Amino acid sequence: MKLVLHPGHSKCGSTSIQKSIIKNRKTLERFGYLIPDPQMRVRGDDGFNPNGETPRPFFRKVMEENDTKILEEKLGNILSKKEHEDKTLLISAENLVNQLKRPSGANIHYVFRSFFSEVKVVYYIKPFDEFLLSAWQQWGYKKGKSFDSFVDESIKTGNPSFKIAAEFFHNTYGRENLTVSLVKKGHYLGNGLLSDFFNKLKVGCDEVDLSFQESNISLNPALCELLSHCPSLFKDIHDESVKEALSLHLSKEALAFQRMPGFVSEKTSKKIIESYKSDAELVANRFLNGVSYESLFSYSLVASDDEHSSVDMTKKQMAIQTELMVSLIKSLSK
Repeated sequence: MKLVLHPGHSKCGSTSIQKSIIKNRKTLERFGYLIPDPQMRVRGDDGFNPNGETPRPFFRKVMEENDTKILEEKLGNILSKKEHEDKTLLISAENLVNQLKRPSGANIHYVFRSFFSEVKVVYYIKPFDEFLLSAWQQWGYKKGKSFDSFVDESIKTGNPSFKIAAEFFHNTYGRENLTVSLVKKGHYLGNGLLSDFFNKLKVGCDEVDLSFQESNISLNPALCELLSHCPSLFKDIHDESVKEALSLHLSKEALAFQRMPGFVSEKTSKKIIESYKSDAELVANRFLNGVSYESLFSYSLVASDDEHSSVDMTKKQMAIQTELMVSLIKSLSK
């Protein structure tokens, strides 16, 4: 039996891939894949949930308890069944990139290595500055941090840990069993991230449903910057109530949900490049064949200091505020 592992780094298309795996579960099963549910049960097991998502909750429990015994029992059960001999177990979970320098995270992978003689790891990464902006839009501003202060904190803590993860997978599973890919237009096998992933599984894209409706839309970074001054609005970094409330009154085309090319200042961009250049060079040279380290930065995010002036930012924030007030007035007048 084989194992295909997608240790999906957060903010690197993992949610899109996982939703597509679940949507195409039956098709993947026809191609010989076993897709575990949230509790690491596969089809045929008692209690298996055919509509369940990926086993992230299961791995979170294993890490919290720092005990792989239950994982070993689950894998032993799967491998013991004769009908699974020619199957491939497909596991996708973001937290499989967590705590790789600690036994709680690393031991999970050592168990995988001991149970499977053939493992293929599909690991996606994102340009460093795109990752930092996406992560801040998801979590950072809710802690009362501006984007620039979030960048400073990330540099100190070594986030994102692309180099650490890639080197760990390389050392654990072997270079020949690791594929590192860049989430960026022009670097896919096919028309996009999902087609790239299914091509790596050797499942024809004409066999699967690749339609995807973006479910984790970010707020406009100018609005996030404004909300960073109001952390009391959020219970914790996972609180999505503000975004959900805005979604009720605004369309997806509203300013509040628009992307903002040029949000990152030249000064901050230079800091990001200087801080992550060595990681980018190592990852590009060792794991991304034919890709230059410059590709691990997205210069389209950057604006000149004049374009990124406080006056320009204030204008954008005022436009969003005006949009919100008018929308609220309209909703109250109905």
